Amino acid sequence: MADAGSKRIRKISINPTSVQSKFETSLRIFPNPASSHFTIEVTSPTIVQVLNSLGQVVLSQKVSGTSEISTASLASGMYTVLAEGYKASSLVVSK
Repeated sequence: MADAGSKRIRKISINPTSVQSKFETSLRIFPNPASSHFTIEVTSPTIVQVLNSLGQVVLSQKVSGTSEISTASLASGMYTVLAEGYKASSLVVSK
């Protein structure tokens, strides 16, 4: 600490020891590419969202454990699959 007249100046040092990502676990999705359905595995109940190439949610479903999701409402193409607490995954639908 330095004394500058009646003002005191403090030196503060911040030393982070580690940075941990909140999204460490990858979603397990198979088969990929998918035709009529895909299976997703999660460790705890969560909502899975499937986004098209424009970032629009085209499918949203609550899942837990190992769940099968139909692709009947999806056109052929590339999608992004999101679930809270997991890394985003790509899904290819080929009909």
